[in-house]
Amino acid sequence: MSQPPRGSKWMPRNLLLLAFVLMLFGFVRPCPAVTVTNVSWDSTHLYNRFIVHFDEPVTYNSVDQTKEKGVFYIDIYGLGTEYRRRVLDVNDGILAKVDAITYRDYGVLRLVFYPLDPSSTFAVKQVSNPPRLVVDTVRSQPPSAGTQPPVAPLGRGRTTSLFAAGPISRAADGTTLPALGSPADVALRGGRKKVVIIDPGHGGANAGAKASEPIGGREVLEKELTLQFAVALKRVIDRSPGNLIAILTRTGDQTLGLRERTRFAEENNGDLFLSIHMNDGAGNPHARGFEVFFLNDKGATDEATRELERRENIDISGAEAAGARKPIVLAILSEVEKVPYEVQKRESRAFCTRLMQALADIPYYRSLNRGIKEANFAVLRTPKMPSVLLEMGFLTNKQDTQYLVNPRFQHATAVAIYNAINNYFASVDPDFKPHRLDVAAALDQ
Repeated sequence: MSQPPRGSKWMPRNLLLLAFVLMLFGFVRPCPAVTVTNVSWDSTHLYNRFIVHFDEPVTYNSVDQTKEKGVFYIDIYGLGTEYRRRVLDVNDGILAKVDAITYRDYGVLRLVFYPLDPSSTFAVKQVSNPPRLVVDTVRSQPPSAGTQPPVAPLGRGRTTSLFAAGPISRAADGTTLPALGSPADVALRGGRKKVVIIDPGHGGANAGAKASEPIGGREVLEKELTLQFAVALKRVIDRSPGNLIAILTRTGDQTLGLRERTRFAEENNGDLFLSIHMNDGAGNPHARGFEVFFLNDKGATDEATRELERRENIDISGAEAAGARKPIVLAILSEVEKVPYEVQKRESRAFCTRLMQALADIPYYRSLNRGIKEANFAVLRTPKMPSVLLEMGFLTNKQDTQYLVNPRFQHATAVAIYNAINNYFASVDPDFKPHRLDVAAALDQ
């Protein structure tokens, strides 16, 4: 092996990688356990000042979604105490309420602010002696110079405390999922119509799986069937009353990259992402049934799913797959980046359960249920919303294909999925008014 020139700035790639890893780990040292001592707020006719008091300085991340979702929220990390879910009714003409949610498995407290004026702006500042976060919510009409109170005289308005429920006990592997219907990522969903992003898999130059035999003298391709199921679901949502809006990632036979799909979902402020696919038996014509997947960034654990993962992550557009990052890179991500994915994963699992329950109303799905599984599908990397990939059946199985090409079966499936979506949103948002359709009637049409 040739040696680098003497006196050059050359450094082995492995040493550069090691230096990068050590640098990142230096920024993610465990924080001391933090306790919220109390919260207080005060207001004028133009702004609200909300203060969270701690016994230690904190690490936090704030997200402004007032324009898209009508809320903003703050995630506070390193908590040593779990707090019971509590809604603080502010109602001062600036804020309607502040929702306090603890994600116990991750030591995170999320404070969700609901401004009455959706064009409000907010600013967050950390203050010491004693440690506290000062959150100012300002109406669209800015206050004149000098009207904001100084930081020192805080808490002249209402003071309260969150209800402590004992020390946090984190899961050893970080994969614990909450019970269905537990406080979820309600912060991004309260009070508005839910946007459902429906993703017909493949398309254009990427045909996906192909039926083992033609039907009616015509070749059956996955990209065509996924679009038919997606259109059927959108039609059911569009024609039904309720709080749902359906948007398709593609409406024709165009090639669409994996990252394009996730970016589209985020740009359209999706509340739920559903990617529809058909399976391939990889040489086994007897493989049948449907299965549902949510994200596991470590990848699949069985060989059959790893092969499916490989096929679904092929991005014919040439763009880098959104889920292509290696586990070593994920291992050194900061807690600020990892927590949103953990919330997304557990909410995705919750939607998978609702989907399984609803599809069981159709005999095909009830008898051919292959279960809920985890995989590192690139298209599921949408940390801002629950994301699920549904493999409807095997195109390489003649019996499955006969079901999948049937328009009546497609419609009944769309009705069942519609019910699952309604059931899921009703479980995580108390303000959501669910609607349900009759699957048996859809099968008889």
